[in-house]
Amino acid sequence: MGRRSQEAFAIVRVDNFHDEGVSIENRVTVKCIVWSLAEAHQEVDRLNRLNSAKNCHYFWQTTRVLPGPEPEPT
Repeated sequence: MGRRSQEAFAIVRVDNFHDEGVSIENRVTVKCIVWSLAEAHQEVDRLNRLNSAKNCHYFWQTTRVLPGPEPEPT
């Protein structure tokens, strides 16, 4: 059987307070994954309001979640 993915939404943070010498990998963090677009919008809005003075920015990005490994037969 093929593995089927499920649509989800990653909440992503970009830390703008780092100087230009810091690699993108060290400025971007996936904060969490949520299952609904409405929840993604709400969480991004909440985090951007809460952290507005910290020079970081949150956004959501559509992604896919793969299922875990198949259980071993007993």
